[in-house]
Amino acid sequence: MARALTLAQWDSFEERRAQSRANGRLRGIGLANYIESPVGAPRERIELTVHADGSVDIVSGTQSTGQGHETTFAQVIAHHLGVPMEAVKLRTGDTAFVSVGGGSHSDRTMRLGGMLLVDTANQIIATGKRVAAALFDVDPQSVEFADAHFTVPASGQQVSLADIALHVSKDGLPGAPSTKTLHAHAEVTARVPAHPTGTAVCELEIDPDTGMVALVNYTSVDDVGQPINPLIVEGQVHGGLAQGIGQALSEGFYMDRETGQVLTGSYMDYGMPRAGVIPPLNVELTEDPTHGNPLRVKGGGESGITPATATIFNALADALREYGNDELAMPATPKVVWEYIHRAQGGAHVN
Repeated sequence: MARALTLAQWDSFEERRAQSRANGRLRGIGLANYIESPVGAPRERIELTVHADGSVDIVSGTQSTGQGHETTFAQVIAHHLGVPMEAVKLRTGDTAFVSVGGGSHSDRTMRLGGMLLVDTANQIIATGKRVAAALFDVDPQSVEFADAHFTVPASGQQVSLADIALHVSKDGLPGAPSTKTLHAHAEVTARVPAHPTGTAVCELEIDPDTGMVALVNYTSVDDVGQPINPLIVEGQVHGGLAQGIGQALSEGFYMDRETGQVLTGSYMDYGMPRAGVIPPLNVELTEDPTHGNPLRVKGGGESGITPATATIFNALADALREYGNDELAMPATPKVVWEYIHRAQGGAHVN
C-alpha cells in the first residue's frame, strides 16, 4: 500500500484537485486493498515426455483462455530441464489425450499445474540418472544433472537428455525394456493455499455539466507470488482493469419494461469499455514469498479485476462528496452521475 500511494502521488493530490476545480471539474481519488484465498477445482494432471529428437511434450489438463500457458509452461520446463524453450510443446483441450483437468480459474493454473510441472521434471531427471548410470556402469547417486546433460564428475563421462531419450526409445528403461519412452506424469487432488494481495489507487475527473467520468491515473501494486512471466502478469492486470472499468462505468443490461425487448443485446449497444477510457497505468509487482508450492506462485489472473470496481467507486465518492453520500448506482454512466449531482442541487429526476 505504501508503494502504491507513492506511485499514485497521493500526497500531492489536493493540488491536482484544486487545479481541476479551477477548470470546472470535480476530481477524486480512491484506494482499495484486497486479499484473496483462491481455491478452484482441486484436481489437475500433467504428463511430460522427452523425445529422441530432444523435443519435450507437455500434456496439461488445464488449458489457456489467453493467459499464455504455452509460454509460461515452457519457461518452467526449460528452466528445470535446461532445454531451449522452443523445444517445449504444450498440448491441451482434447480428450483424446487429456484424461484429467480442472480448467483455468481461481488463480489455479500455476499453483497446481506449476507444482506438477516441477514434479514431472524431477521425475524425468531421476529416470535419466538411472539410465545414465546403467550406461556408465556407476551408481545413480554419482550422476549429476545440469543444462540438459547427465555427468559423472569423477570420470567426466557425459550424455545429453536427448541421447538418454534416444537410448530409451531403442532399449527401454533399465529393468523395464518394454517401456520405450522417457515419460513422467503427476496428478494432484488437493487444496494448495495461497493468498494474492494488492493495492489499487484510482484518480478521476468528473464534468459536472455532463456527468462524464474520465480516469486520469490508475496504480496497481500486486503480490502474485513469484511471477513466471512478469509481462504476461502485467497484461492480465491491464485486462482485469479494463473489465473493472466496464463494470464500474458503462456495462449495464437494459430492456424495454413494456415489451421485454433487450436493448443491449449486441456490442453495438452494450457499454463495453473502449481503448479511449483506459487511463495511464502504473503497474508493479512485489513478493512476500510463500512456501506453499515449489514455484512460490500465489496467482495473478485476478489481480487487476479484484480491486478495480471498489477503487473507482471510492474515487467517485471522493469526487462527489460535496453532493452528499447517497448510494451511487452501478454502472456510473454519465446519466447516473449527472442525475446524482442534479438531485443534490435540488433538480427533479430526469428520465
